Amino acid sequence: MQLRTGRLLSAALFPRIPSLAGSLRCSAVTMALATFAVAAALPAAAAAADPQKLTVVVLVVDSLMPDEFGQSYPATPNLTLLRDEGTSYAHSRAVFSAETIPNHVAMMTGMMPEHSGIAGNSYWNRTGDPVATDLSLPSELEATTLFTRIHDACPGVRTAAALSKSYLYEIFSECGYSGSDCGINRAPGQSFDPSADPTFIPESNHTPDQTTMREARGFLPDADFLFINLGDTDRSGHIDASGPSGTPFARYAALMDTDTLVGQLVDDLDAAGRWDTTVMILVSDHGMDWSTPMNYVNLTPDLDAGLFAVQNGGTGSIFVVDPADPDRNQKLAAARSTALMHEGVDAAWYREPNPLDPGEDTLIPASLGARHENIGDLVIVAKQGWRISDPSSSSNPLPGNHGHLVTFHNTFVVTGGLATLRKQTIGDPAAVVDPMSRLPEQSENTDVAATVAWLLGIDATGMDGRPLAEAFTSAAPPSICGDLADSDADGDPDFRDPCPYIAYGSGCICPPVPDADCRQTTHPGASKLSISGDDVQSLRFNWKDGAATSLDDFRDADDEALSLCLYSGADGLARSIGELRMPLDLLCEGESCWRELRSTKLRFQSADGHPDGVEKALLTAGGDGQARIAVKAHSGVLAATPLDLPVRAQLQSRGGGCWEASFDGQGIKRNVPGRFDAVSGD
Repeated sequence: MQLRTGRLLSAALFPRIPSLAGSLRCSAVTMALATFAVAAALPAAAAAADPQKLTVVVLVVDSLMPDEFGQSYPATPNLTLLRDEGTSYAHSRAVFSAETIPNHVAMMTGMMPEHSGIAGNSYWNRTGDPVATDLSLPSELEATTLFTRIHDACPGVRTAAALSKSYLYEIFSECGYSGSDCGINRAPGQSFDPSADPTFIPESNHTPDQTTMREARGFLPDADFLFINLGDTDRSGHIDASGPSGTPFARYAALMDTDTLVGQLVDDLDAAGRWDTTVMILVSDHGMDWSTPMNYVNLTPDLDAGLFAVQNGGTGSIFVVDPADPDRNQKLAAARSTALMHEGVDAAWYREPNPLDPGEDTLIPASLGARHENIGDLVIVAKQGWRISDPSSSSNPLPGNHGHLVTFHNTFVVTGGLATLRKQTIGDPAAVVDPMSRLPEQSENTDVAATVAWLLGIDATGMDGRPLAEAFTSAAPPSICGDLADSDADGDPDFRDPCPYIAYGSGCICPPVPDADCRQTTHPGASKLSISGDDVQSLRFNWKDGAATSLDDFRDADDEALSLCLYSGADGLARSIGELRMPLDLLCEGESCWRELRSTKLRFQSADGHPDGVEKALLTAGGDGQARIAVKAHSGVLAATPLDLPVRAQLQSRGGGCWEASFDGQGIKRNVPGRFDAVSGD
């Protein structure tokens, strides 16, 4: 994949807008100067990485709209090629409100705002005197992030985040900038704090894309999961006075330079040997809408005492200051009525039913999943071409805003170098879709987390998003915890290979996941498993006091295969870690390797351990509590210890027979590099 590199941001791309000077949140001149300060510090291509590890990159080009790339102007050859090489969703939407923090949280949790608690960029925390603050404290985040899920399920997967905006760094930290606002989540394994960088722009709370991409590239090739936010396109769009004309020139200039930086990131992944095993989710948090200077909605002057308004660009939130206010419903109804009379207001919704103004249409639509107390008690939504400005008419002079419904449509592309990615567009780009809709085929920002979890084989139970498996040629996850190892070079990764450690799998019978219907021992502690060694491992497996089994059960007349199958990991994530074959028709020195002893036992003996290292096996028939199995082997076809728990050992026959012992919990005596010892549990 050949991408364009090398063009740097120019100060001329961000002209200062005199009429907005002093009140804008982003100083264009400062941004340009900061960019030049880091231009020479970009890292060289990273060293080679493990080609058997999956790399997942979630790349957010803040506020990028689908119709802004793929055109002759602005020129975005890298973003366009990424779109064309993967699965593009014509109809994708943000979560409400369409602001930065709630949508990045949706991407990393898979949860809608009513389940995450992050419903806007700004809010009032309902304590003390009402004041608007960023909704960025980790203590307010009520949902589990991918960083936490990956740490708990796949501790070997290395995570990193390079996020251009300080409030994004804070929400995904463990305890916030204060060090005391601790939440339930773990921070990324490596994380870039933009506020600590010399190029940080306080007025916009962000670092230029040159800085952010420098840090992102610096995390490679070590990072297996990398989360990036590039903010220049968004920040320039907010202050772009040419936006209302339909051609936001400063924004497009910033986007073209961001496109170049994206190309450099892909080049680094390629140079590190990781592009062919990379899945990149190219996404935006929301869109952008522009208004003329006089197209604003100022709510505060018309509010009754005891109500407080917080603006979020294209939306506004009204809070009842005193929850015990006996006139709260009357005040909220009056505020809603007044708001709806304004020509710039599209909708006004209660968070909870108001008996003085009943009706389902008066509530935040359920499809938006945003009925959380942090969104306020009444939400005001601006029309296209309008913005909310509170507490005063001059509080929000920015021409570019988002949050309202017209900015719901976002970019969503699943792309990369992984061979199983599909090239397709899902949905009709020409179709007009109601932003309230949740079409089965559309994507949403909550789908980012669900898709990353699916890619890594992590349990995503409880997420509102769905894994976008249709973007791949296989419906099965491509990895378990990022492991793409193919030990026998047969084209199937080990975790999905019936015989992952046996060249070309001749005669294998172990399925890729454990059999769910096996005979068990009659009491806990009746089985033992020991594995020791590194490249060649010694194995001893003993299964005793087992369920009733006859010799004919062991040697099904129509079956010519027995194998000891070993599995590691919890249900839904269990994978094969080795198969030790003991074919019933195998010959040893011209005679059968199997012998029947006293009509109650079958003994296997192979001096050289052919084919997979089993030297001895003894199968004993008997009634309930009397059946036994013993296997001794020296093998090079087993996965290395330590092993994910539980570990399950199953003797299986091709005819369907299965005898199992499971090892977990207090039964694990040792599970360290080079040694595994355990007794069975219940």
